Amino acid sequence: MDFSWAHGILDWLSANPGWTTAFIFFVALCEGVVVAGLVVPGATLLFVAGALVGTGHVELWPSLIAAFFGAFIGDSISYLLGKHYGDRLRTYWPLRRYPRALAKGDEFFAAHGGKSLVFGRFVGPVRGIIPAIAGMMGMPPRPFFIVNFFSALFWAPAYLLPGMVFGASLAVAASVAVRLVALLLLVLVIAWGGWWLIANVLAPRLRSSGALIAWRARNWGRYHPLAAQALSGPRYALRAFSYSAGWVWWAALAGLVALAIYQAVLGGPTLLDEALLGALVTYTSVELRGFFILPSLLLEPTVWVPALLGGVLWVAGGGRWRGALVLVLIVSASALVAVLMGLGLSNWSTIPLYRGAPLLGFPSPEVAGFTSLVLAVGVLATVVYGPLRWPVLIVGVIIPLLAALSGVIVGRLWFVDALGGLLLGVVMAGLVIMARSSAQRRLPERTLPAIVAGVLVAAVAFKGVTALPDERERFVVQAQAPQLTTDEWLEVGPAESLGRELRWLDGGRRPVDIQWLAEIEAIKECLEQAGWVEPDRRLHGVLRWFQPDPEVEKMLPVARWHRGRLPDLIRVQQIGDDQRLVLRLWLAPVEMVETDKQVWLTTLELETVHSRWPVANVKSEQLSLVQRQAAVNDMLRAGDVPILEPGQPVRIVPLQALQ
Repeated sequence: MDFSWAHGILDWLSANPGWTTAFIFFVALCEGVVVAGLVVPGATLLFVAGALVGTGHVELWPSLIAAFFGAFIGDSISYLLGKHYGDRLRTYWPLRRYPRALAKGDEFFAAHGGKSLVFGRFVGPVRGIIPAIAGMMGMPPRPFFIVNFFSALFWAPAYLLPGMVFGASLAVAASVAVRLVALLLLVLVIAWGGWWLIANVLAPRLRSSGALIAWRARNWGRYHPLAAQALSGPRYALRAFSYSAGWVWWAALAGLVALAIYQAVLGGPTLLDEALLGALVTYTSVELRGFFILPSLLLEPTVWVPALLGGVLWVAGGGRWRGALVLVLIVSASALVAVLMGLGLSNWSTIPLYRGAPLLGFPSPEVAGFTSLVLAVGVLATVVYGPLRWPVLIVGVIIPLLAALSGVIVGRLWFVDALGGLLLGVVMAGLVIMARSSAQRRLPERTLPAIVAGVLVAAVAFKGVTALPDERERFVVQAQAPQLTTDEWLEVGPAESLGRELRWLDGGRRPVDIQWLAEIEAIKECLEQAGWVEPDRRLHGVLRWFQPDPEVEKMLPVARWHRGRLPDLIRVQQIGDDQRLVLRLWLAPVEMVETDKQVWLTTLELETVHSRWPVANVKSEQLSLVQRQAAVNDMLRAGDVPILEPGQPVRIVPLQALQ
């Protein structure tokens, strides 16, 4: 049978990725919309879409994003229809034609409650019905949209992954599919077991134990009032296990500790930090980033410290010295703890890692101080269980988030540093929240937010007039690569800022072995003649890691990054049954003038591949000086000159560029 027509369709899909992405979005949308999910064969169509991703005809990330948004919006539409029409929706066409599906949806929702929104996504007959029933039953919007968001986040890859594996496994051994299924089942069992233990064993015991210890501490405190006052913070923290907001506080503390451990072991900036900075510099304009300058100025101590002083003076002027003292201690302690953590973790710098990079500082003292100020003011402004609880909570969360996000966008902060500052601010302000929850009879400081907000607005306006030109100029410096002639490039020393930038990868953790001045096509031709081949960089190359006998020459090498970017060019050379040399090239962040050639940052590594279950183990080693020199000599073209200098990578320069 002639299947040439299928090749034409595949070629058209590859040439028109936008239509393919729109189709995946539409199918995922129909899967979640009431009734449409019963008619449209969404699971089958998404399996086919996943197979196209696996064969390389459709891009992975646009497909995942389209499936996620389609699923989220589809379920949201069903929920809003149920919320608006209530039980009348059952009587409208075409839903009235499916009474059995409605009955199954009612039973499923009654049996599982809010969890049915997660489980229901994977149950065909009730997939589009459950969100509508949740709306009919009066489920509040906030928990619905939270559950809907995270369930869609897992649903999109879950429905595309089987097709992706099927499509990609057509090019590799069938044993890969067996290993992947076994690994997936193992991960699901561990995830389910962990969730069950947390929900049914750990959480109840923490809740009861925390309440019991707090109750005993309170009784003991009646006989030791001074000691009880000093230990009130830990007592409130233990009581936090008894309510949902307390779990948020403990989650923030756990997240802060986890990030601190990561920073202590690996240091900063992280891969995510550099990837975000690189994407912002590359894909956003100066004008777009300029919109975030004013919100980012909220993080300036010269802005929020006057607001803190204004709030403290207002509270103290009314004779409420205890509230003023709490505000000063919480905000100043947040900034101080952030500084001490940065110094203790050796994650503090006064010199940027490279041109345009923010200074290291985990967690950010500016973000921690500002976050604790906003949250503490919100708590002091109203009793925790009063009618203004949610408006104050929402505003208190949105403003620090906006300021921290703006600081990342304009290049003031690394993302993880800003996140650490937010978590620290939440932890410190949470002490006020927990203390306030046990003292509802104290009068709220309802005028305090207006005082603090007024000072913040005035300080931001004043700062903005003087800061906008300098900030915009910094964006231009970040976005524009320095222009160098060949002589200027050769004269850049290792101690100079640009020299450090051209010598290190992975946030300064891995050295550059070669700086190669050439055209990329000439480099490809040279490497091909020297026996270097291109590995499979698609999904097939990843799946080869799961082969019992990995194909060393074809499997994807270990990932390496420069400023959050994967290599522009990868070549491998097999030198044994289980060993290969890996060559990676990145375009250097400089613009060469007076020549049509570019500088390429190059690394050489020796990878040894060992077959393991379920995935191969790869050991990477830096080449010795002799091995590196031998590899460079094999790659040299006629007319290329290697330049060796102490403390510098090998520089490969065409002879005519030196004349």
